[in-house]
Amino acid sequence: MKVLFATDGFEPALDAGALIEKIGDRDRIDVTVMSVTHAGIPAPEHMPLMLDPVASRREDTLEIVDGAVSRLLNAGLKAAGRTAEGHPGQEIVRVVEKDWYDLVVMGSGNRTRLGARLLGSVSSFVLHSSPWSLLIAHEALPGRQEGSRVGRDRWLPWG
Repeated sequence: MKVLFATDGFEPALDAGALIEKIGDRDRIDVTVMSVTHAGIPAPEHMPLMLDPVASRREDTLEIVDGAVSRLLNAGLKAAGRTAEGHPGQEIVRVVEKDWYDLVVMGSGNRTRLGARLLGSVSSFVLHSSPWSLLIAHEALPGRQEGSRVGRDRWLPWG
């Protein structure tokens, strides 16, 4: 099974990665970890990220992908990384349409108290643009270790 794990390094995405680790069949799952360096006109929730220079955001994107790939490999899953630049939702959809994945896994995207019940702009875009299966993680899973900080309030997966 080909799985695209789309991550921005924030808490909901980490929860999605932990879910892959818990339910993924190590003999049958092939995970591609993808993160997108936001470029262009940002959604309001992405405005704070745009304060960093694009070179710094690219480095963060690579760190997020490398950390998630390492974690999944250490858990015994087959995993590879991929980065892109542009609008995150559009880039995720473009990759899935080009390479066709059986499942897209991502976090809900919102990090506020109210947002815990709503989807973020990227997860909403992918959900409404997807002819494929999509798993969106909303809440933290019991027993997930905290990660380490990267960039503006982002976390490297699982420490």
